[in-house]
Amino acid sequence: MARRLTDTPRPGPTGRAGALSNTIPHKRTRADGGSTSEHLEIEAAAPVLYFGDDEIGQVARAFGHAHAAAVGAALTEARTREGVKSVFLDIAHRSQVVVHRQLEVLDAAQARQEDPALLDIYFRLDHLATRERRNAQNLIILAGGRPGRQWRNPVPLLELARSAAGETADYQRVRIGRLPAVFLVGAAVADVVHLLAELVDNAASFSPPQSWVEITGTAVARGVVVEISDQGMGMPAEDLDRRNELLSAAPDFAVTRLSEDSRLGLFVVSRLAARHGISVRLSDSDHGGVRAIVLLPTVLIEREPPHATPDSSHAVDSRRHA
Repeated sequence: MARRLTDTPRPGPTGRAGALSNTIPHKRTRADGGSTSEHLEIEAAAPVLYFGDDEIGQVARAFGHAHAAAVGAALTEARTREGVKSVFLDIAHRSQVVVHRQLEVLDAAQARQEDPALLDIYFRLDHLATRERRNAQNLIILAGGRPGRQWRNPVPLLELARSAAGETADYQRVRIGRLPAVFLVGAAVADVVHLLAELVDNAASFSPPQSWVEITGTAVARGVVVEISDQGMGMPAEDLDRRNELLSAAPDFAVTRLSEDSRLGLFVVSRLAARHGISVRLSDSDHGGVRAIVLLPTVLIEREPPHATPDSSHAVDSRRHA
């Protein structure tokens, strides 16, 4: 038997090895859209080892084809993901242009209007446009990009909390408690406002409409802790563990990762937190709901007020606050 395997030449692929040799390249062609140049690139990427023309050599070539097929499938999936991300970014940037233009028009209309009833309508339209801007930014973040809003100067933490509340659907239900008198560095302002807004939105969405969502904070040795608490029904322990794992891992977003009860905002929060070294964890609140605990590290905090410059401003869309 050993002599037959090692000494007997075979004119071509036969048996199981032959089936693999004929089937796998065909599947690879279908997966890659029939592009011969891509097959050549994949096969050239790895050295081809010669094991002879007997049955062992045929099996070796079949495994080589299987390896090339696996690499080709991975390459195709990577290109598909990049294509989806590009689509996300294009749609988001187009939406941002429209929303920014809409906000400019509303600003001009509000500046020339004195009727309280019309001003209230303009404010509500302005608030809707602000929420739509955050939705567009979510697409950019999930696609790996960065939103365009940036601040050069540090901003008080209280202003960040107010801005985050003002960007949510139920801003009237948000109550801001005691917060330490510290400043957040300008480079992190936009992302932290976005992160807090997503957590406040989650808290308001999963709690009774007549209940409050509270934002409080305290200074700790490692930075500043901001807590967002709701008065909802809470969450089972296994669900808390699963979502805390998502928040700590910052996974690569893919549609296939979403289950029926997944919360898209947590993907965004996870990405933003990882970008700045922020820790976010969910736990049971004292009121029976859920508490989101956000640890802003010391590197993002300034204890002393920054030196004012002629063009500096601490306000973060203050006219949109509740």
